[in-house]
Amino acid sequence: METNSVGAIAPRLRQAWSWIAFLLVMAALGALLWLVDSLIAGNFPNRHGHWRIGIYIAIGINVFAFVFNEPLVILIMGCRRVRRREQNPKLWDAVHTVCENAWVAVPPRIYVVHDSGCNAFAFGWGIPFMSAVAATSGIINELEDHELRGVMAHEVAHVVNKDIICAITLSVMIGAFAIGGEILFRSMLHSGSGNSSSRSKRDGGNGMGILILLAIGFTCFAISKVVGPLLQMLISRIREYGADALGARFAGDAQGLASALEKITGKTVIRRGGAVNYLCFRAATDDHTYGRENDDLTASHPRVRNRVAALMSLQK
Repeated sequence: METNSVGAIAPRLRQAWSWIAFLLVMAALGALLWLVDSLIAGNFPNRHGHWRIGIYIAIGINVFAFVFNEPLVILIMGCRRVRRREQNPKLWDAVHTVCENAWVAVPPRIYVVHDSGCNAFAFGWGIPFMSAVAATSGIINELEDHELRGVMAHEVAHVVNKDIICAITLSVMIGAFAIGGEILFRSMLHSGSGNSSSRSKRDGGNGMGILILLAIGFTCFAISKVVGPLLQMLISRIREYGADALGARFAGDAQGLASALEKITGKTVIRRGGAVNYLCFRAATDDHTYGRENDDLTASHPRVRNRVAALMSLQK
């Protein structure tokens, strides 16, 4: 019905905001990483190589996770490929209908996770041709056709919006602070038994050098342990709202997605869900996203009532 349709402007605005937030965070972290790199190169040239090794390791780990994301998730979660409509008509129709609406020429690969919990997730490379979506048997059995279509539209929206790539890119940046700072710190400790005067010359030569070193250490610790994870959760929540809005457009209405969000409350926990929690439709571990009004700063997903309210605001 026309009264249930979703216009194109609001989803695009939310999608644009999700990209603006991501780029602002990346720019801030990138500038800070460059500043730390410059301070180390200028004040601790003998340690600069250790710092760079940490950055390369962080990049390598996340590139590996990106390239092998799909087989790793399949192995961890026990996903089973749906290759033909006859294997699971309900899920197959939901995904292919959404992809037709979204003008996705090649639908993502479809998987089923045999779990009584009600959840779904997107994984793979996060780009058309190289992506996959999965739904648990629990959510397939629990939801009506239009509700399942809304859920899978949300997952396809994650693919279209490149959310998986964004999450891995942000992990590289935060990992650079974590691993680079750790290797730098350990290199300092390793040289601690050397001659104190020669060590002083290497590591700044005066009290200012020590202050710079402490500032670098505090920055790396704060980014890797506190600020970085909070920023990851913030970006995740913003992009969840974006995927909801775009998914509602792909599904043709917001009602099915909103109904699914409320219907699976208390049923979203799945086995080994912690490994894919940030990928899931709703939190796959302990789900506390329903009752409170404000989004939790440490949560990867917004509150359900806030997601439903945002979806309902899209209705004409």
